[in-house]
Amino acid sequence: RKPTFRNEHDLKVHMLYAHMNKFFSRKVPNYQEPYKCPYCQDETKMLLSWGETLHHLGIHHEKLYQALKHHRTQDFKNLLKRLYPAKSRKHAEVLQAKKRHASGLSNNGE
Repeated sequence: RKPTFRNEHDLKVHMLYAHMNKFFSRKVPNYQEPYKCPYCQDETKMLLSWGETLHHLGIHHEKLYQALKHHRTQDFKNLLKRLYPAKSRKHAEVLQAKKRHASGLSNNGE
């Protein structure tokens, strides 16, 4: 049986802690407590534990999207569409525009 989650947030938290912890540990070099969030610009956000840092970066700043998108061995495209529909649509539109642009350049010989 496949695991089920009460809602999308619970699934995001599961993916973050159970499957993407290592990704974030590589992306947050020289981690030490307290950790100052580099993405909070209006305020100084000090995070007091690795769990708090992981949750804050992954959920609040939606860095879980990048972790899933750039996973080395798994294709999480369908999960990304489910968890981050707006970001997934925007990303797909950007890729389509790049393809159109590239094909236009190659067709014109430029």
